[in-house]
Amino acid sequence: ARVSDEEGSDEEDAGGDGAEALLTLDSLSKKQQMRLIAAGMTAEDLRANPALVLKILRANEGLDSETLRKFDLFRTVDRPMLAQLASHLAPRRFKAGEYVVRAGDLGESMFFVCSGRVAAIVNGKEVEQMRMGQYFGEIAVINYLATFMNSGSEAGGAKRTADVIVKEPCDLLELHHRDILKIVGSSPQMYQALWRRAHDRLERDGKAAA
Repeated sequence: ARVSDEEGSDEEDAGGDGAEALLTLDSLSKKQQMRLIAAGMTAEDLRANPALVLKILRANEGLDSETLRKFDLFRTVDRPMLAQLASHLAPRRFKAGEYVVRAGDLGESMFFVCSGRVAAIVNGKEVEQMRMGQYFGEIAVINYLATFMNSGSEAGGAKRTADVIVKEPCDLLELHHRDILKIVGSSPQMYQALWRRAHDRLERDGKAAA
């Protein structure tokens, strides 16, 4: 059974000293429960492995400016925007062998690697491995941003150009393209960095598919 999404207390979040021993479903706020659901956790996981549950919660709740600046993409974003960005990042956990995205699927978000290792596969060829501090899925985001900036109207993401498969169990942070739109206005450098990375990977994927 999935972690319940019933209304919970919005009081102080679990995660202080000794929280692992005290962690129960009732001790989680509604917001924390939704974070665990997004990460694919179950009520059984919470009972069997509270340490892992705390790790996932802290991966999101413990995000601060310095943590996010470990990702090159965010080094030009000011602190208020980083704080806003952190509130939109959703933790996701994947096992080795699972696919995060598949080529041809509609892409509406991008992912940041917090731990573990993933690999991009194009036409059956491994073209890149990504570890902590790296990100992927930006091609779909750039398509959305470009359409919005040129026409002022929203459009769906572009189709994924590569499979991304998990090589080692990993923790990712997922960010929806609409949330990125909220911060690129204050950081043109971020948009330019996304565009350059998307351009390079499109060229790479085109060569691999040839």
